Amino acid sequence: MPIRELSERPVIPRLGKIRLGEKAVNPRGIEYPVDTPYFVVPPEVAEVYGEKPVELRIVFLTDDEEAIASQYFRAYNATNGRVCRGDGFWADASLDADELKRRGGDLTAPLPVDVWAHGATRGRQATQQVVRQDIKCLGAGYEGQPPCPMYTEGRCSERMFLQFAIVGVKGIGVYQMDTGSIISISRINGTIKMIKALTGGRIAGISLTLRRVQAEVTPDGKRKKVWTVELSADDLKLSDMLKAVSLGPAQALLPLPDESEVYAPLDEDEDFVPFPGQEQPVDEEQPPDDAPVQPIPIASNRCPFCGGPLVVGEGKAGCSLCGAQVERPPAKQHERQQEEWT
Repeated sequence: MPIRELSERPVIPRLGKIRLGEKAVNPRGIEYPVDTPYFVVPPEVAEVYGEKPVELRIVFLTDDEEAIASQYFRAYNATNGRVCRGDGFWADASLDADELKRRGGDLTAPLPVDVWAHGATRGRQATQQVVRQDIKCLGAGYEGQPPCPMYTEGRCSERMFLQFAIVGVKGIGVYQMDTGSIISISRINGTIKMIKALTGGRIAGISLTLRRVQAEVTPDGKRKKVWTVELSADDLKLSDMLKAVSLGPAQALLPLPDESEVYAPLDEDEDFVPFPGQEQPVDEEQPPDDAPVQPIPIASNRCPFCGGPLVVGEGKAGCSLCGAQVERPPAKQHERQQEEWT
């Protein structure tokens, strides 16, 4: 006899992770992520596509976009894991019960950063009791409103978790790829929407190409080249689309996204597990301890060398990952700069 609500809901296993970078160590012994122009793949994938593939043939196993391309504003720390997930309207937040009590239970946005659950840092102890609350999500800032303080300080960012099968690789299951690149997320979404529009809502079972490509961006007024991810339907034929339409909707129970590696520091003193797949400028080397000062908009709160979080001091800011020092710009330049497509 089957078990109610268990036997009839099998979940496809996750076989591994496809990463967009590797870990490097700075002179102080701190690990930080370094972007690569190729996919970092498990051994069984390397057997088929090589050690440093720039393209992967993939197939989605369901038409459910939430399952194959989960994307939210997400905030993490090494002590509590995920502390917030929002969509720009509402967020599921893990808050510090004591801090919330001091505020009289006021959940009016924007909430100060200290209200979120946190680990032990210099000057304060770790959160003793975590309470989950639905709060308004300010995200990157909408309708003329400022961004959420967590987003402004670089502790929250857009994250997409893509789940797919890889053509030609042995085993039954899916692989997961994580990205926080706005360009990559936008391009992947565009391809998914285009294909589903042509097939009446189907995308499962159609062979696609996941590709590493360079893009030129100007986030701080200076041109930079970064490695992004592109989902391509170059080989999609009319016969494939017609076949997909005839099959009807596909449903497959994929595993929940693995968020165990997507942590960011809440404070410079807290134990740190780096973001995987953060994109780095490909035309710049990682700086040594005595790296020259480089002016960047402080509101970005990201190091121009490694993408790590900046710890702001008077007049300057230092990267807590690679140790680079950057100059604080005039107040009029503190508005957040967006990546521009060229």
